Amino acid sequence: MSSPKEIIEHLFRHHNGRMLAVLVRIFGLEHMEMLEDAIQDSFVKAYQSWKNGIPPNPEAWLIKVARNRTIDLLRKQSKIKGEQYLTHGSMSYTIDHLFQNENIADAQLSMIFAACHPLLDPRDQIVFALKTISGLNRKEIASALLLKEENVKKRITRAKKRIIDEEILFEIPDAYQIADRLGMVMNVLYLLFMEGFHSASRQKIVRQELCAEAWRLIQLVNEHTEISNGHTIALEALFCLLSVRLPSKINEDGTLVTLKDQDRSLWSMPMMQKGSLLMNRALEENEVGIYHYEAAIAAEHCKAIDFKSTDWSSIATFYDKMEDLAPSGYYQLNRAMILIQLNKAEEALHLLLPLDLSYLNSRIYLYHATLAEAYCAIDDDLNAKKAFQCAAELVQNDIERSYFEKRINML
Repeated sequence: MSSPKEIIEHLFRHHNGRMLAVLVRIFGLEHMEMLEDAIQDSFVKAYQSWKNGIPPNPEAWLIKVARNRTIDLLRKQSKIKGEQYLTHGSMSYTIDHLFQNENIADAQLSMIFAACHPLLDPRDQIVFALKTISGLNRKEIASALLLKEENVKKRITRAKKRIIDEEILFEIPDAYQIADRLGMVMNVLYLLFMEGFHSASRQKIVRQELCAEAWRLIQLVNEHTEISNGHTIALEALFCLLSVRLPSKINEDGTLVTLKDQDRSLWSMPMMQKGSLLMNRALEENEVGIYHYEAAIAAEHCKAIDFKSTDWSSIATFYDKMEDLAPSGYYQLNRAMILIQLNKAEEALHLLLPLDLSYLNSRIYLYHATLAEAYCAIDDDLNAKKAFQCAAELVQNDIERSYFEKRINML
């Protein structure tokens, strides 16, 4: 049975972004810091109240507390924009109405597009969006974006100031404005999912609640006919096809299981089928982008009956296509791993050794882990051990560190 702390942490992930979106809809973006504090107060109250027992419906309890806290704020802050919502019917009815699922969905879409407003610096947009939409803390955002934590803090502060100065509106933009923001929206949701799929947090390598939240949000996007397109559908397909493997990534004892050793009988067939259907829909559009190729790579892994049967040549081609669209050293790391699988470890080393590592920041350990695999493939155990040791020293996640230490001991 889950402890009150674990349940509250789950609810925070699930409801934080929704509550903030609704409260911002009432009060306005300029009062965001006050609203974040109010939400935090609600979760603190839950932690204090649930020590002697969790209510039968904790989600409803939490929403009620947030609603009541909202009413208190409305009464105390008479000049806040939310007064317009109090002109019809009772205050409680109005707040309840705003917390209905369809209104929460509209509020969250408005929040996503406000966070990705073109008046904000693109570097600030993505940090601010991850903070407000998903509730990721600064350390998690730094990990997802390969940034230093202090830079994340500065960007959040700068975005909030810009929103106030420019009086940015909280709304879903008109159809002609959506295209300018949709790329950043998809990037934010992609990073949120990936932080769940391969987390850099200290104690968890998989955070399914983040994957689920990213998937829920891309579904919101795709349910909106004026927003959805081939790229957004391809991103949802990618989330489904990657989620197929989630049940097999961690053993019962909490240790990491690499793709090569995963029990594919645990893979989710319904998710695989849904991902395939979405991919077919995405391909109906004429334009193909990064998410189409990433989904195609995930689909190749799903199709293979075992690791040896993987069509690495096709995957290499997809990475080449992605490199042509948006050159990235991160793709080069994946390209090197594919070369190793194709028995071209020497070629992989030639690719890896001159790489610029500055862009990797907190994920730099992945470079050393890939380098170690290349050395293992040519039976250079000494250099492989050194590379694994570097990876173990640099990685933040305890589960991954244990995996690297196991590889060192095997050598």
